[in-house]
Amino acid sequence: MAKLFLLEFTSPYHVGWRESLKIIESVTLHRALLYAAYELLGDGGLADRLTKTRMSSVLPAIKTNGCYEVLVPVDHLPSTVRLSKLGVEWAPISAVGKLVAEVNKRCGGRAFVLVPGDGALKVKCGGDFVLDLSVGEGLLTVGGGDHLRAGAFFELLEVWRNRVDRVTGAADLFKATLVKPKTTLGVIVDSDQQQFEEVEKTLRLLGEVGIGGMRTTGAGKFIVREGRLCAGEDMLTGVSGPGFHVTLGAYLPSVTGDPVDRTRSAVRLVQLEGYAGTPLHTYILPKVVYAGAGSVLYFDKTPALPHVIKIGTGGQPAPAPVLVFNPVIVGG
Repeated sequence: MAKLFLLEFTSPYHVGWRESLKIIESVTLHRALLYAAYELLGDGGLADRLTKTRMSSVLPAIKTNGCYEVLVPVDHLPSTVRLSKLGVEWAPISAVGKLVAEVNKRCGGRAFVLVPGDGALKVKCGGDFVLDLSVGEGLLTVGGGDHLRAGAFFELLEVWRNRVDRVTGAADLFKATLVKPKTTLGVIVDSDQQQFEEVEKTLRLLGEVGIGGMRTTGAGKFIVREGRLCAGEDMLTGVSGPGFHVTLGAYLPSVTGDPVDRTRSAVRLVQLEGYAGTPLHTYILPKVVYAGAGSVLYFDKTPALPHVIKIGTGGQPAPAPVLVFNPVIVGG
């Protein structure tokens, strides 16, 4: 059972370390929700339940015909011409779901590639063409998708900030980049009704305090409301067997057996690193490279989820912070 929560940001946000990331990946959202559960609500049981809840990353959501199409990035997909050169960056979940379904049905496990032709992109595996994708308005769609219009979903803002050394009192002027969403963003949660209520409660609290860095300046605040998802829930089946799938959130295999065949996958690599925690309890995040939302993964078998990484913080107070990889996955 899936539910869409819409986030309307009232202030720009900053996630990432050396560069500001437009997409708030699910691993970051999970960490923020766990912080709200532990530190703001004091509810360890809620935190455990949130860890087991499958979530997408925070993605653009376009309203059409009374429902919302949630978009995933696709410019990393294998193509004989880079999709960015064609002006294509996003695709609705319905399109990527159709893509992996047709490839699984007609390609027999072979890798696929996108080939431009006749004003469209043709999906090819081996010598066979299996599906036509429409290209227009910056989107990759199936069957035209004329009702959808892509645009500049995010605006980068450069702002000057002043950092004060708490020991010496010395000031350090620096420039930071914030992301201002120019559209509604959405989070898909795959769980049950009771958990939906807990997620919504925690999301609303998080929206008041903000997500990401620089929250003391008012960054990262948002309003939460519910929305209806256009894509059918039958697509959000997770991994049921060998084949191509699309992850809507951050995915990282455990070290005890990687079920992903990387030679047939199209991965959008995202790097996590930097500092986290409060000023009194700062810790260093491990450097982790994972598959971000929109990655097409070929699973040989069902992955073990959630994948939780405990972070050693050098004797910091319990509970120890964690990284949670438990994404919503579009089945093929």
